[in-house]
Amino acid sequence: LIISIRKNGFISAEPLMVIPNQDGTYVVVEGNRRLAALKLLTDDAIREKMPEYTKLYEKVDISAIPCVLYSSRAEVQNALAVRHISGIKKWETREKAEFIANLYKENNSIKDIVEIIGSKSDRIGITLFAYKWIEYFNEEESNVFEKFFEDRFSLLILALGQKSIRDFIGIELPWSNVNYDVKSYNKDIYQKMKYLCMWLDDNSMIKDSRQITGQNSNSLTRVLSCDASREYLIDTT
Repeated sequence: LIISIRKNGFISAEPLMVIPNQDGTYVVVEGNRRLAALKLLTDDAIREKMPEYTKLYEKVDISAIPCVLYSSRAEVQNALAVRHISGIKKWETREKAEFIANLYKENNSIKDIVEIIGSKSDRIGITLFAYKWIEYFNEEESNVFEKFFEDRFSLLILALGQKSIRDFIGIELPWSNVNYDVKSYNKDIYQKMKYLCMWLDDNSMIKDSRQITGQNSNSLTRVLSCDASREYLIDTT
């Protein structure tokens, strides 16, 4: 960002999103990395504290930057949802999941999140459920799925959309009524969700989406729909 700002200036198409503070100042809700880069390039006091940057990058003359003023954080969240989930500047799957989880944490229902984001309730429910389980596993078992978000998270979302996989775990639809407090589930469901994530995390077993939803007898959906195959898979995991 520092290199980009020095070369191109601050791009007006990327304004900071701010809300008013009680003392007459403003809080930057979206754009803090851009703001930090600007401060390192313009603020003498900050530059003195970080000589490793000042040696590399000369000071620039930027005195004003574009901002969009919102009345509350909720308004900013709505704008971000349209921009990054429904709009043209798409977030990665994990970023979408984190955003949905933060909305849910703020006491928004699945229906509320649907209205904010403009996505289908099933997609939001699956994404939230998957995200909370991976976070829970990593918290309980020392980051057992530390790299899962990078490579396999979209596969988990796909898997949870399959009926035989939901039946194996014990998920009853609709997603709007599913319990998202994953810490409240019993040990049996905990273990089944962990099995599912272990299978998806094994590249020798699941290389791509076809090995989850495919019609051949080796696909995960077909294996889990057969009692004997399912038991054999569990016993050999």
